[in-house]
Amino acid sequence: MRPFGSARPLEQRRLRAPAQQMEYIDSLREYRAIAIDVGDQDDLRFDTGKLHAILDRYGIPNTFNIYHGTHTSAVAYRFQDHVLPFFSRTLCFERCD
Repeated sequence: MRPFGSARPLEQRRLRAPAQQMEYIDSLREYRAIAIDVGDQDDLRFDTGKLHAILDRYGIPNTFNIYHGTHTSAVAYRFQDHVLPFFSRTLCFERCD
């Protein structure tokens, strides 16, 4: 494994990604809902887990689900059975409390 200073630019961004979210904590508190999912074989699973932990640490409600597969596994199913129902429950087109 390379030391942080010798990581390629994309790797450096990925290593910093969850920490960078901290500057947006106040804005994230305004969301009605946050849902996060990631595949157990997805390269983003560790960063996604860190983001979930940061949200929890700051008391920001969120759901976190790890599904079997890669980043693109069962996309049609995930949209139909998870993403669209989530939006149906949480989107508000009028003034929402």
